[in-house]
Amino acid sequence: MIDSWRAEFDEVRSRRELTPDDKAGAVWQHYEATLESYDSKQRAMPTPEDQDAELQRLYRRIDLGEITSDDFFGMINAYTDFELMLRARTDDANLRSRRLTALKRTLASGDNRLIAPVVHDFVAEHRLLVDVSSDEYRELCSLMTRAEIEGLQRTLERDEGDFTGAPKDPIVRPAQQIWKRRRLRPPSTAPLASVQLDGPIQKRGH
Repeated sequence: MIDSWRAEFDEVRSRRELTPDDKAGAVWQHYEATLESYDSKQRAMPTPEDQDAELQRLYRRIDLGEITSDDFFGMINAYTDFELMLRARTDDANLRSRRLTALKRTLASGDNRLIAPVVHDFVAEHRLLVDVSSDEYRELCSLMTRAEIEGLQRTLERDEGDFTGAPKDPIVRPAQQIWKRRRLRPPSTAPLASVQLDGPIQKRGH
């Protein structure tokens, strides 16, 4: 029991107040993460060679009689993977465009539900003390929303082959070196699951 109390005390003691450097770091980290997620997805997208191979596989199945017009639903299902491959880039771009529009609306409405999971992850990762009912929390949500808006706008530009875009929002700029050094420190041995925000918060996937 004493060991459990000591571990809980050490956990609480390891957390700290949110600083201006943390806010600037949150913005830049989320902006970069948005672009990195885009780049990773683009690398995993089906290539023209992948699409042609899938089409040839469908032709072989037709030649073997595995796909026939007698089985309408079977024929539709057989073409599903190929259609998804053809639409993969368009569907991904549409999803990003819809999220961009939604995030812009939240800035005006003050609705933080879309960005809340991202803010929760940042607070937990950096072991910060943030009350979800505070102005500081709402400010952090707004800052990270603006960061993602900038990142999503860059991804849509890159969809068109334009990789020259840079952040237009003045808050989106590289974090100071002091915050980067703090981010690179070895993580605490305390379990991440024990990190709690000072109030209920929507978790990712809910």
